[in-house]
Amino acid sequence: MLIELKQNSFRFTADPTLVIPLFRNLSDEENLRIIKGILELSDKEVDEVLAVVVRSLPGRYRNITSLFEKHFEQVNPFIKQAGSDPESLSDSRKSLLGAAFTFDFPVEAAGLFSPSVAFHPDQTELNSGEKRLIFVLRAIGPGHKSSLVFRSGVIDRNNQFTPEPSGKLLSAGEVVFPESYSKERFVKKLHCLNGKYEDRFYDRLFTRLQDTFTASQLKSELEALVEAHQIPESFFIEVEQALETSFELDFSIDAGLSEKIIYPFSEKEKKGYKSPVLVKFDTPQNDPCYMGTCIADSGSGLRYKLFTTSDFYHFEFSNLFLDDEQLSHPALFPVKFNGKYALLASKRNGIYLAFSSDLNHWGDFVCIYEAHHAWELVKLTHSGAPLHTPQGWLIITQGTGPGGKTTLSALLFDKDNPAKMVAALNEPLLTSTYGDGLLQFGQVSGGAILHNETLIVPFSITRFNSTYAEISLEVLMKHMVAVPDLKRR
Repeated sequence: MLIELKQNSFRFTADPTLVIPLFRNLSDEENLRIIKGILELSDKEVDEVLAVVVRSLPGRYRNITSLFEKHFEQVNPFIKQAGSDPESLSDSRKSLLGAAFTFDFPVEAAGLFSPSVAFHPDQTELNSGEKRLIFVLRAIGPGHKSSLVFRSGVIDRNNQFTPEPSGKLLSAGEVVFPESYSKERFVKKLHCLNGKYEDRFYDRLFTRLQDTFTASQLKSELEALVEAHQIPESFFIEVEQALETSFELDFSIDAGLSEKIIYPFSEKEKKGYKSPVLVKFDTPQNDPCYMGTCIADSGSGLRYKLFTTSDFYHFEFSNLFLDDEQLSHPALFPVKFNGKYALLASKRNGIYLAFSSDLNHWGDFVCIYEAHHAWELVKLTHSGAPLHTPQGWLIITQGTGPGGKTTLSALLFDKDNPAKMVAALNEPLLTSTYGDGLLQFGQVSGGAILHNETLIVPFSITRFNSTYAEISLEVLMKHMVAVPDLKRR
């Protein structure tokens, strides 16, 4: 008897009208041309043009004044080059200069997919059998630049989802870097740069640093070492990347969840973030703790990111280091095992597991499942984070077989020993159909949740549409076969 996920009619659909205001950075020549043009306007002309601009913006930007002020400050060096003192300009001229270097970026214009789901920290004002959910999805805008976006809503006792209204005043938040760094933690971070540099380079840097140091102090020491030919310039660049890609992100208290956009601000991650996996982590005090993993794309290479939050207003981002460059799609378990964190990762033909005493450094991976069926022989990965069930740890798999068909299936691992597989499906849960676009993307499902004894699995239908499917946990477990009975299909 075939088992199959029941697909819901609900859809998350890309909205090309949603925009975030970004700084427009042109060539030096163009920047100067625009600034000189605005500086030559009379005070009356400045007021008239600014009034037209402001009238066109209600309902598009949050806090227009501070936005234009921020962008004005970013072009201050060019204003000085144009022969003017930025501080001597009127507030209106400052605002107009800021507006001239502001443009709309439609974050979802080229796609919205790869959903991951977790239970919302706010479960108040709900009826019996209802739960509030958070989804994080990959959004793609012009230039194939990817951001992470959020949606929320309530799923009822019958597993019908009602989305909460989405806001329109999008915000990319404020990026905050630490005022100082711990030498001990930074040493550990740098030693995970794929082992590509000799110990003497690290030693030369670390002996010059204090126990705590600032970013400017670190860069000053690096520059001195490069100048003295004590370290290669490539080492300098790697250290800078480690520094610039670990940061905090703050959103204003009036920003709704759906208005928060995790947008790539760094040149080191300029193509953005993809394959998000969100996990609600279990803590001893049951405090809200969410951890997410994603892939950051520089345009020339990939790195893995960890982000944590308790309230979805303040996020901390850091890098994940895997000791095997062939591993991909890291996803955290929501609990510790014997005091250590656990992480899944995939290679082309298998799923791997590692333990670590901290969240950033992962090694000694062991293979816990190899491609077994025809539908996963071309490529195999896990879909999102493992799900804790009464029977054990459930892992949704995503396989690609001959002809490019994509299939979701499931594995079950021991509740106390996640390296020990105890059962698996001998058949697919969901398979793409030729020509319908179903499951055509590399990371279509971000895992699953358990609601009212039902497995809820989000996935992408096309590049612009995502939904979820469901199956009774009891029915699923009945179709699982013990490992010794697993047959190749």
